[in-house]
Amino acid sequence: MIKGEETVKHLKDLRTRAKVALGRKVNSVTKMVNTMLEEELMKEYGEVHKAGTKVTEANSEYLMKLILNADSDEDQVSEELRADVEKTDGETSQRLEEVSEVIKANLWSRHGERKVMFAVGEAEKVYEEAEATQIDLVSYESYEKQLNNLEILIKELKEVHSTWRGWAPATAKTDVEEIVRQLETRKNALKRQKEAEFNKARGAAELARTAAEDERAQFALVQLRQDQAQRSKLAEAQIAAEEARPEGKFRSIAVVNLVKPERFSSLARLCGVVTWVRRAAEKWLTRRGRAAGQAKWEARVLDKRKGKPVPLRGDLASGSLKIPKQRTKKNLLRHHHQSKVI
Repeated sequence: MIKGEETVKHLKDLRTRAKVALGRKVNSVTKMVNTMLEEELMKEYGEVHKAGTKVTEANSEYLMKLILNADSDEDQVSEELRADVEKTDGETSQRLEEVSEVIKANLWSRHGERKVMFAVGEAEKVYEEAEATQIDLVSYESYEKQLNNLEILIKELKEVHSTWRGWAPATAKTDVEEIVRQLETRKNALKRQKEAEFNKARGAAELARTAAEDERAQFALVQLRQDQAQRSKLAEAQIAAEEARPEGKFRSIAVVNLVKPERFSSLARLCGVVTWVRRAAEKWLTRRGRAAGQAKWEARVLDKRKGKPVPLRGDLASGSLKIPKQRTKKNLLRHHHQSKVI
């Protein structure tokens, strides 16, 4: 056997071994596919395709060697050999496609579909809660949290769908993409709607707050007027009671005692005190609403013998005020002696 024929035979043996390895891998996966875990199925999917690639490469090398042995003329390769190479390619592609569909279907039905639909359900649930929220100034913050949570869940749904879209059947892939698109559209519409509701609620609250402030201001004004009227009535009642009260005996005596002549060393000091008392009385009468000119006022001094006040003589303003002498026993004896002499 020549060297070229040995090389062709060796390549054919390599192709045969690759085909056997692929067959064993496919049979193993087909038997265990329903019991494998998610990670195992993904790993076996890669291993099967790697085995199929080895068969395809070995078959291509075998064909190239046949062409080289035929003096680089592809037409010189027999129909039988060409049919064998094409048959190997077809069988390999068919087996890879079959086992790939089995693995994909198992991965999607047992793992992928559940995860994707769970993400869809979570996003739908949060959307319904946000949609049912009645927007006002209190609940708007809670609604914003729901909306942010919805955006996060939609993003997670996209990531899950991106992970599993390669394993999903064509119809399931289209359905999930449509669900994601509708969620995005509904979320944006809900956001605009709730913002409009919040602006409306905020405007109503502002009007209510303004009305409440006006009501409080009016109530305070009415209360102030009532308090003023009550204080005015109380003051009038006090003045009326004061005016109706008889002249206090003790108050009159106190004023009389204040201007006793023996309390002063000179007439000027007495006049000063009398003037001060008059001014105080005028101010008091003015506050009570009575004119000072209407007051019955005159300066008096207490007569100890008679026990009652005696009017002062003269004019206080001109300084000619005279204080009558007290009719004491000593003064009476002096007056009697003067009468005898006369």
